Amino acid sequence: MEQNEKDFLEELKYCVGKKDIVKACALLQFFSEISAKSQGKVLFEILKASDKVAYPMLERLSRTEVNDPLIKEKITELIYEKSYHNSALIVKYIRGRDRENKGLYIRIAGDLKLKDALYALEDILLKEKDENLLEASITAIGKIGDPSASTTVAKFLHVDTTRLQLAAVYALAEMGGASAIKKLCESLTGDINIGLVIVDALAQIQDHLALEKLTELLSSQFVDLRNAAIDRLIELGPKAIPFVAENLKSDDADTIIHSLNVLGNIGDITALPAILKVIYSEPENANVRFAIYEAMERLPSSKSAISLAQGLTDPVGSVSMAAAKAIDKNLSTVLVAGLKNIVEAGDKQSEQVVATLIDSGADNAFNFLLESKLFQEYAFNHLIDKAHPDTVSHFLSILKKKGDKALGKRIKAAIKPAETYKIRIMAVDDSKMMLKIYMRKLHGMGFESETHEFPVQALSALRSSKPDLVITDLNMPEINGIQLSEEIRKLYSSKELPIIMITTQSDIAGQSVSSDKGTTENIVKKVGINLVLNKPFEDKDLRGAINTLLHIQA
Repeated sequence: MEQNEKDFLEELKYCVGKKDIVKACALLQFFSEISAKSQGKVLFEILKASDKVAYPMLERLSRTEVNDPLIKEKITELIYEKSYHNSALIVKYIRGRDRENKGLYIRIAGDLKLKDALYALEDILLKEKDENLLEASITAIGKIGDPSASTTVAKFLHVDTTRLQLAAVYALAEMGGASAIKKLCESLTGDINIGLVIVDALAQIQDHLALEKLTELLSSQFVDLRNAAIDRLIELGPKAIPFVAENLKSDDADTIIHSLNVLGNIGDITALPAILKVIYSEPENANVRFAIYEAMERLPSSKSAISLAQGLTDPVGSVSMAAAKAIDKNLSTVLVAGLKNIVEAGDKQSEQVVATLIDSGADNAFNFLLESKLFQEYAFNHLIDKAHPDTVSHFLSILKKKGDKALGKRIKAAIKPAETYKIRIMAVDDSKMMLKIYMRKLHGMGFESETHEFPVQALSALRSSKPDLVITDLNMPEINGIQLSEEIRKLYSSKELPIIMITTQSDIAGQSVSSDKGTTENIVKKVGINLVLNKPFEDKDLRGAINTLLHIQA
């Protein structure tokens, strides 16, 4: 056998020397029968040969069964090495009738970014039916990155085969450019699975047009796509701020709210001037005002002091609480002086402001204002009369740390024994401020509250113990209100556990349920949501909804 292998190698060398490609390729049909050591020597001889001789031999080997993975890998490496300056040969094999190894050369054309192969690859997309070759060609065109092929590739965004759709999205993302971006955005028609990949593609491209289009999705009727755009823009950080800030000029309240949410979560102070302009415009929509103050809580700056103060006396409770928390994060000498003036006025508004500061968890303001006897009195009355027990405990701990024993003892002595609540209501919202608001409202109505910032935690709690009712927001990351409701319905029926969805009409109408879209009524029915409460709502609206669902006599 050893002598036969030696003769094999000698004859191969002779053929290579004479450039007898036909005979050399014929010899290679016995390549799999020789030892790995001899196979390595064959590859060495091919490596020394001219590209014109070596390439057909390597092409023949690529179609030969090879058991040794190292030899197989070496054959592929040699093909790539010999392909660098042989684009004409690559095109020849791509266009050739031999289908057995066509995919390899398509992949090589992409990996080596061979523009000469572009027309041959486009030709495959126009004529081929084999999905493997189509997918490989789309991917290769994307790697080559020539925008002129975007129209050909974009056709596959609308086929029924998901793998080809995804390949087209990835290819267009790699190409970039106005044409590719336009084609991607035209395909955002409600197919959530492909749509989410397109959103990621726009975030990957990151040029001016891509960021504009990504920001436009904050106005999308498809809520899953909009939420994905929100997440991507937040991840992009300060780079996205100029584009998102333009949305604050919109006439659509929901678009402004989502944009404020993005800017707040990015948390960069450069967003502040655009947000302050919205405040100065004195928006009528309470949801917009709430979103402003929630965003400003994440953007501490002494420049925002004056604009924050007006929010503290907002007629809508949720807005004033959000403003109070923002004030606490932006507390300055000017703000402290302003708060003292409000408290020392000694009127009904003073009392309400103190209650708002306490319920919002404005710890810094609480500490600074404690020197005011009037503040202490208002704080005492609210903590023993209306505040949630958790809020009372929180501020008692602050007093203890400050060494203010007198006020702490007075509050403890005046606190009424905790009531045993018969009705327990769970609230789920990714906004900590909204959870504080629910806690405040539900306690004031005589219900026990259980709050969860993360839907996953809420589901875990629901599996252990059933409350009497669930209140959930719609727009939450990872698991939104619709998805949470679907999971709840796997545990409890709508009679066993009523659900109130807090949202806006436009939001829920754009939602999808189990890959199906529909009107608000259809979605509510499919998911098993008992009642939708639109923002902003007053205490009487929430109380009325709870009374209706739990059959409580008013």
